[in-house]
Amino acid sequence: MFTIDSNLGDVWPEAKLESAGAVPPYVGTLTVMDRPAADPAKLLSHWMEWERGETTPGEIMKQLKLGGLRDLLEAMVEASETPAG
Repeated sequence: MFTIDSNLGDVWPEAKLESAGAVPPYVGTLTVMDRPAADPAKLLSHWMEWERGETTPGEIMKQLKLGGLRDLLEAMVEASETPAG
């Protein structure tokens, strides 16, 4: 186990709590942010920019991820697995 300098409590109050075995109340309280629905036309537009060489691979991955490609693909898979009728 490590020791915490008593002066750290002035800069980082959490250091005193952690050294005492307590956890600050905000630890583990992140909430999921609401995301807009995926826009297939916008995702295709980003993809076409990449195909034309106007966007780097890292940038296209960022745009597809932020644009909700995963959500769109998951919805398509779910719809294809649902029996018709």
